This record gives sequence, C-alpha cells and structure tokens, in this order.
Amino acid sequence: MALAWAGCTGPSSPAAGGGPRSVTVAVEAPLTGPSAAAGADLVRGVRMAVAQLDAGKGILGHQVRVVVGDDRGRLAVARRVAATLVADRPVAVVGPPDPTLAAVVEPLYRRAGLAVLDVAPGGAPRSGVVELQGDDEQLAVLDAQEIVSVLHARTVAVMADPGLPVAAAVPALQALLVQAGVAVPLVADLQKPGDVGTALTELAVMKPDVVVLAVSDAQAGGLAAALVAAGVGSRRLVVETAPGAAAFAGAAGRAGTDTLVGGLPPLSQMAGGPAYQVAYLRRYGVDAGPWGALGADAVTVLSDAARRAGAITGPAVAEAAMNSASLQGVTGDLTIDPDSGRRRVPPLAVLDIAKSGVMSIDSAWAAFSGWPPPSGK
Repeated sequence: MALAWAGCTGPSSPAAGGGPRSVTVAVEAPLTGPSAAAGADLVRGVRMAVAQLDAGKGILGHQVRVVVGDDRGRLAVARRVAATLVADRPVAVVGPPDPTLAAVVEPLYRRAGLAVLDVAPGGAPRSGVVELQGDDEQLAVLDAQEIVSVLHARTVAVMADPGLPVAAAVPALQALLVQAGVAVPLVADLQKPGDVGTALTELAVMKPDVVVLAVSDAQAGGLAAALVAAGVGSRRLVVETAPGAAAFAGAAGRAGTDTLVGGLPPLSQMAGGPAYQVAYLRRYGVDAGPWGALGADAVTVLSDAARRAGAITGPAVAEAAMNSASLQGVTGDLTIDPDSGRRRVPPLAVLDIAKSGVMSIDSAWAAFSGWPPPSGK
C-alpha cells in the first residue's frame, strides 16, 4: 500500500483526538533549538500522511492520533521526552532525526513495546528498529563504490572528527577500500590540536586521488577550500548524510563544486518526491524537506504493518514492520531486511553540490548505478 498525495490538498489541521476508535502514533523531534526546522518538517510529513489515512479508514478502522515531543536536540531532554511519550501509550514512535539521540532513546521505546521507525542518518542497526534512511555500513558501501568504480582512485586520504556521528562510517569505508586494493596512507584525527595543519602539509606532498572528509558541514567546507589552496587533487568525497549543504557551500566557495557527497538525494529526484512536494506546499504553504518525506514513509510502513498483522499493538506492528516488502514510499522502495531492520535498497546516492549549495545526483554516479535503484524485494 502506498499513500496517494494527489488528493492531499486541504489545510493543515490539529491531530485527531483520542477515543475508543483511535490509535496513537508518537513523533520525537526538535521543535525548538538549532534543528527546529528539521523537526517541524518531520512532524508535518507525519501529519500529512496521517491525514491521508484518516481520510479513508485510518489504521484498521481506527483514526490516528499524533502526539509530538520536543527534544530540543538535547540528550537530557530527549530522555524525558521519551518517558512522556511512552506514557501516552502509542503503538509506534517516529524519530528522533538526530543520530546521537536516536541511539540512546530508541532502545527505551523498544523496551516499552513500541514499534520504532528510525529516520536518523547513519548509526548501527538496533534490534527491532526499522531504519528508513541508511546506516553507517550502507553509507560506507556507497562511498567505496564511488571511489573505486566511478573515480577509479588508487590512493585515498581521510580527514575525520571521531567525535561526530558522521565519522562512524570511516572504519568500514577504510576496510572496503583496502580490500579493493586502494591505498589509504593517511587517516587524520581532527580532534587532535594542530592535526589539521599537519595533515594539509602531508597531503600537499602526497596528492592523493581522493580526500574523504568526515566532519561537520562548515568544517568540511573550510577544509575543501584549504585543500584546493594547497593544490591537493581535483575531486573529493565528503562522507556526510545530513540533508542540506548551505553551510558547506558557504565555507567552501569555489571548492564546493569539486566535492561529492554521499547522502539523501533531493526530493525532486526521489521516486515519489515530486507529487509529495506539490501536496506538501499546498497543505502547509512552505517547501517540503527530506525529514517530512521520511516521516511520511514511516507512516506508510506503520499502516501497512498493522494491516498485515491484523492488530494495532506495538509488538505486533513492530514485528510486521520488520518484514515490510513490495511497499513504495516517497523516498523509494521500503522493503526491509528482517534480520537487520535496514532497507534493502537505502535511499542514498552520490551528489554534486552547486555553488548555491543545492545538491543533485552526480551524473557519473547515476550512469554507474542505474539510478533510480531497483526494487529491494
């Protein structure tokens, strides 16, 4: 079952109230703080998908009540929010989008018997959790394929901040590259004082074919500009999965156009993205973002799982969600590997960054991969 966005044009409305014929779905997201825009987008996507369900028969004849917890993007707050949402007795929870917070609170939701639909980038598979974006291993595979099969690199250097979630994919990427016969002569730890300058000096001499940057958007932009100034290579790969690259583009300047990013493609290049964008704009009066698309897909997985389970209890829905197959969403095929909870075909691609910061699927990657990806069933 896939949600049809063509008819979703009405104004936004409050969440449906509770009652004997309602089922509760929770959303944890940052609605205040620096990541508030991402959180608001996630909540809007969930609400729009729920509105589509409630316009029909809901979930097994039950209208859907959405409850939202604002974790402010802070771990201490996220723990309190999780306890509050669990007390509302939802059947499932969507979010949070922050991978660090997700790693801590999702096990709490699972222990409470909820179905958990993870929208955060990266991370490692967690028992019983459906991962809708792509984990560290899948990102590493994507990057390794680009480096080996598209860029045909023979030497690769890595500059990483191990304190950031985005760097978690580096060990798997390094192992894949070495297995493919690619030399990785430098892995610089940017948490160490003075290591950036030392690494840039070494790279200027080494001149690797590709430099992998596993750091924040803004830091990656500054490093890209510094690498160009140092005359290091002409093509870099940034291991980064967070949607949006304005901070990177602003810091990188002209160097940004020589950079490739592994992550979510823009909605316009996703399978159900264009229709979703139109419906979202009509409903909310603002442009859709990627978090809402993942939230809408979470609702699609949830409703399909409940239908197949014939029940709306958390454990039954969680088990059925882990066995989702032949299901289409905004971001593509939603077939889930039941052993890991990962999507068999994650919605990840190699992207180019324009000077404006706008990302689009790299043409060389598209030709190599045959984008859009095939069904994962």
